[in-house]
Amino acid sequence: MNKKEISVYVIRRLCDENNSGWIKQIYNLVAIEAEKDHMLLRSLEEIEERISKGQVVAALVGENLVGNCFFHPWSNDLVEICGLVVDERFRQRGIGTSLIKQATFLSQKLYPKAQIFCLTDVTDRPDRAVERFLAAGFEKTEKNVLPDGVWKWCEIDQCPDWLAGKFPNCKCSAMIYKKSQNTKAEE
Repeated sequence: MNKKEISVYVIRRLCDENNSGWIKQIYNLVAIEAEKDHMLLRSLEEIEERISKGQVVAALVGENLVGNCFFHPWSNDLVEICGLVVDERFRQRGIGTSLIKQATFLSQKLYPKAQIFCLTDVTDRPDRAVERFLAAGFEKTEKNVLPDGVWKWCEIDQCPDWLAGKFPNCKCSAMIYKKSQNTKAEE
């Protein structure tokens, strides 16, 4: 399978009968990585809410979900790109980077004045999320550049091992999108 066979879509309509299937597929994909402590588990309700708000970008092969990424507006001035996951069978094909670019493009379109950021782990994991964000135009920054509220996941007791440690000593890396770069979504 080549890159041309992978399509990136935004899932927007909650009342579409297929959305319940997307919710379950996204949940299952996220759950696999959460079980490995690679990301935070999202609830079915959170996924459903994000879909209803048009905050999910999904990579599909036919009718099968192979990856997804969320964007979360904290305010009109601050948007987080989060929840990036690609099925293990489809990694190393540029899907993760394409998802990040599309989520970033939509974030800029909907929140043109917003600073776009992500928080990702800095441990040496197989998916190398940091590299995906760097390839999509993000750069590492100091943690204190972002408001304290975005670090809430580092404060919970049931966080994955890679988050272990309270802010600012958690193992997350802050990354900010470089606005000067062209963000045209990949087709």
